[in-house]
Amino acid sequence: LINKFLGQKIAITSSKPQTTRKRIRGIYTSEKGQIIFVDTPGVHKPLYKLGEFLLDEVKLSIPDADLILFIVDGTEEAGAGDKWIAENLLQTDIPVIMAINKTDLIKDAEKRDKIAESYKILSGERSFSSVKISAKTGKNVDDLIKNIYRKLPKGPLYYAEDELTDQNIKSITAETIREKVLRRTKEEVPHSIAVIIDKFE
Repeated sequence: LINKFLGQKIAITSSKPQTTRKRIRGIYTSEKGQIIFVDTPGVHKPLYKLGEFLLDEVKLSIPDADLILFIVDGTEEAGAGDKWIAENLLQTDIPVIMAINKTDLIKDAEKRDKIAESYKILSGERSFSSVKISAKTGKNVDDLIKNIYRKLPKGPLYYAEDELTDQNIKSITAETIREKVLRRTKEEVPHSIAVIIDKFE
C-alpha cells in the first residue's frame, strides 16, 4: 500500500508473513500537505525473539502517531488476531481509519459486505471509519488519502517536497535482495534471513 501511495517501490512485499522487519517512513506530499507514513511490521503472536522484536516495533510507533491506519485482509472475516489488535493496540485516543484491503479479489458484493461488517464490529463504540481498497489495483486509494488528510492535524513540512523515504539507497537495495530470496525460496532457507551488503557501487 505504501508503494501505491508514493508511486514508487520503497517497501518490499512477499506472501510470507513478517516480511517487513523495521519501521519505514514513506513521505507523501501534495498540494494539500505532507503525510508521513510509518510502515511497521505486521502484528502477530511472537514465537521467537525476532517476533518479539517486530511486535515491539509496532508498539513503539503508536504513541508518536497522529493517526493509525489499520490495514486488514478483506478476503476473509475478522478473526481472533484482528480482535486482539483492536482490544490491545487500538484502545487509544488516536484516530483510527480501517483500510479493508484486497477487495478486488472478492467478486460477490454480498460476501464483501459481510466481511466488512465483521471488521466494523471490532471497532465497538469507537466506530472506526473504514474504506474498502485494493493496494494492488489502486481502487479507492485516493479516497483513503482524502480521509487521512481530513483526520490529520495541521503542521509544518518535515521533509523536502521531493523526498519519498528516510531510507538510503543501500538499505533499500539490501531489502530488495531479501525480498527476492523470500519469493524464490521455500523451506530450504530460513524466514529469518538477513542481507548485509559488503560493497556497493
